[in-house]
Amino acid sequence: GHLWRECLEGARLRDIDDARTRVSLYVGHYNHQRPHSALGGLVPADRFFEIAHDLRCTLEKGVEQNALELALRGRPVD
Repeated sequence: GHLWRECLEGARLRDIDDARTRVSLYVGHYNHQRPHSALGGLVPADRFFEIAHDLRCTLEKGVEQNALELALRGRPVD
């Protein structure tokens, strides 16, 4: 809904490339610059990258545990 109302509804688009450019700029602004009250004033990218860091740490820990299990017993952790 936001994309339509805030970016396209009143726009006079020259062609499909103009529409793509406008949408791309809007999405970049929406995800990287516009604070969201539902996210406590963060932008979506802040939340994503925070989660991405935690996910990476969890995955790396799992890989480390599997490597140890393989070295000790020759089988991966289930």
